[in-house]
Amino acid sequence: TYPDALLRSYHVALQTKPLVILPGVSGMGKTRLTRLYADAVHDIGSDMADNPYYLLVAVQPDWHNAKDLLGYYNALTGVFQPTAFLRFLLRAAAEPSAAFYVCLDEMNLARPEYYLAPILSALETAEHSVDLGTPSDTVTTADGETLRNPFVLPLNVHFIGTVNVDESTFGLSDKLLDHANVIE
Repeated sequence: TYPDALLRSYHVALQTKPLVILPGVSGMGKTRLTRLYADAVHDIGSDMADNPYYLLVAVQPDWHNAKDLLGYYNALTGVFQPTAFLRFLLRAAAEPSAAFYVCLDEMNLARPEYYLAPILSALETAEHSVDLGTPSDTVTTADGETLRNPFVLPLNVHFIGTVNVDESTFGLSDKLLDHANVIE
């Protein structure tokens, strides 16, 4: 169970900033909270049921740039290879009246300032544009979809990062913390 004060804090944090960070020791239920909240918002009653409005992204220690999170343009084939994260953002953009939730699980296993840089920059600008690193303003994906570059970050997406505080992780920069509500 989660204390009422924590649930209220989490709810208010999600409403006031686009990024919420949940730091703590391993095993506290940080990741579980993100899923339970998204399920409750969309009235999904079972942990086993799929929630199309929630995406869990397991951050990897070897992520060094935005390509690891968004995908990359293959210059040899002329095709953009999107990640599940970018596909999720595209679904959110197509359904602007619904709330979408992304949990960047253990977001400080890699330096968030590297792989999250375009997202953080988009949150700072009025255009909310994310450069996909393609040579033209439109590009085709491996699935045959056409993407616009820069991509406009949908405002109905809430980003939540879980952070384990131990010796195997990186600290968070002031720039990142400026964009976030932190709930300890």
